[in-house]
Amino acid sequence: MSARKQELLRAIEHLASVHHDWITSDATVISAELQQAIDATLAEFADGDIPKDCRKLFREADALATEWNTWLDVAVANGDPTAVPSIKSPVWAAMERLYDARKDAETRDPPPIETIQQLEKQGLNDKQICRIYGWWLAPKVEDIGKLQEERLKPGTHTGKDFVHPLLRRQQDDEQKRAVARAEFRKAQEEKLAKLEHVAPESVVDLVNQKLSAKQIGKMYGQSTNWVFRECERLGITPPPMDYDDPRTVRAPSEPALPESIARAMDAEQQRPTRRVRKTVEDYGEPKESPAGPVSVEDRVLAYANQGKQPEDIAAAMKADGEPVTPRRVEAILRQFGQTV
Repeated sequence: MSARKQELLRAIEHLASVHHDWITSDATVISAELQQAIDATLAEFADGDIPKDCRKLFREADALATEWNTWLDVAVANGDPTAVPSIKSPVWAAMERLYDARKDAETRDPPPIETIQQLEKQGLNDKQICRIYGWWLAPKVEDIGKLQEERLKPGTHTGKDFVHPLLRRQQDDEQKRAVARAEFRKAQEEKLAKLEHVAPESVVDLVNQKLSAKQIGKMYGQSTNWVFRECERLGITPPPMDYDDPRTVRAPSEPALPESIARAMDAEQQRPTRRVRKTVEDYGEPKESPAGPVSVEDRVLAYANQGKQPEDIAAAMKADGEPVTPRRVEAILRQFGQTV
């Protein structure tokens, strides 16, 4: 296996690992780690040669890039770049096809097994020959009797029904992977279905209950822009983007909050804190802050302040050890109100 192929397979393996961690976490948005893993994988395929035996991998990675960037453009336009694609979004199917293509790329045709006579001429004993042919009575116990039967009547155990031991192992591994994929797919569907749970109350009721646009959007699995458009369609005054948490200011004599409000605020507390919206002028040279490394968005904006184009920014980010795609750079710039 070439070094380049190993790089591509490792990138996909890392993405699958981060994806699995996200599925099993309590995250209600696309985490920064998952975004970065997707960007890094797509950047790996976008930069560098593609070995001949990785063409299928490349096609699936290219398909994922198309679906992911299309989704990202919509999410940024809706003002919520960390929103989770719906359960029917082609993004998830594209990721699963890429994982399957990785497994196919790892599968190799086993080398042919030499005949018993050839192995004997090389000085191998009966136990060693049984191991090569995969003949076992029990774990670590070679089936010498099967070897003797093959010697007496060649083809008894090496005929058309003979399965190469390495191929048999690959088949066993594939069965285990199929079970794991089914469990993963089920966990993902359950998570996405939970995130798409629609509030039982109407938008009008939720506005009257003094929920903010962010809270209503969370309960409906929609962006705040969707909430404002829905209020306009219904002819009602839209709520503010956010309220102060009423649980911190409510008098002890006041009744408990309705369950819908408490549930929405609990969900909102799980959402990562958003940074104050900045413009490119707020940034200079990308550098380490006292609190630690600056974010991907901060680095992109800093490079944009230097007059770099998305392709140049992506190349600089890769040199910094944080690979992103030019499309991702463009999405970040649009998110912060910059023209591309």
